[in-house]
Amino acid sequence: MFLNTLSVENTKILKRRMLWIELGILAALIIFLYTIIYATMQTSSEMGVGSEARQTVLEIITWPGAILNALSFGGGNSLGGLLAIVLIGAVTAQEYTWRTMHLWLSRGIPRPVLIAAKFVALLLPIFLFVVTPLLLGGGLTAIFTLQIDKSLPFDQINWWHLAMSVLRTAYTLLPYATLTFMLAIVTRSTAAAIGIGLAYTLLVESIASTVFPLLGGILAKIAVYLPGSLAEGVLKLNDTAMVGRLVSAGDGINTVKYLDPIPAAIGIALWTILFLGLAVWSFRRQDMSD
Repeated sequence: MFLNTLSVENTKILKRRMLWIELGILAALIIFLYTIIYATMQTSSEMGVGSEARQTVLEIITWPGAILNALSFGGGNSLGGLLAIVLIGAVTAQEYTWRTMHLWLSRGIPRPVLIAAKFVALLLPIFLFVVTPLLLGGGLTAIFTLQIDKSLPFDQINWWHLAMSVLRTAYTLLPYATLTFMLAIVTRSTAAAIGIGLAYTLLVESIASTVFPLLGGILAKIAVYLPGSLAEGVLKLNDTAMVGRLVSAGDGINTVKYLDPIPAAIGIALWTILFLGLAVWSFRRQDMSD
């Protein structure tokens, strides 16, 4: 029963116009940003050979650095997370408006089976939000790399770790996905699910991760365990996709001292289980007779 329900849910979400519009927007942004950066580097007189600015730009638009840079667009606290919030909030809450939830339940589908199938079906678009910038950004920057360096540095890329980086990046989307999923079920409102999800990501978490560490004490500790900070801890491992480079947790100019990857991954799992558990609990208690 679960597999049949999951198959139907997968088909439904792949037919959603919103999914393909969002992927199109993501693709257009990737192409636009990289093209503008490359064109600026080619025309700017300030970026002379060997200059620090030029080297920084080269790391962004040429392999191997460009591959991880492109992958970062799909992260939970980046474009991938925002697009996931909009899609999940819309497709989940609209099920109530269109009464498809009621239809499924009237056909004898148990509520736990239905809610599980709907959530698992959302994993496919989450994966697409990660893979799309990697493929497009990686392909476009491969062209730039060939034009600048005349060859592609395949020997500098650890392909196994790159594949794992894709999975890690998709993993960081789960807290934002389950938060929005839970909000859509609790409120039954597309506007509320998307609005609260975006407000948390863009405002609450952003401000908290910046201000709380400055205040110190318990607030600084809270900032470490926010989904965005946990995502940064996990994504530190992505730098191993470039041979010879591993950034330790806490590096950089951020004021948050990130957890090591394994504790951060456990923290993401706990947030995901919490939000998903609340979604299941709320759905089981809802009156679907109206």
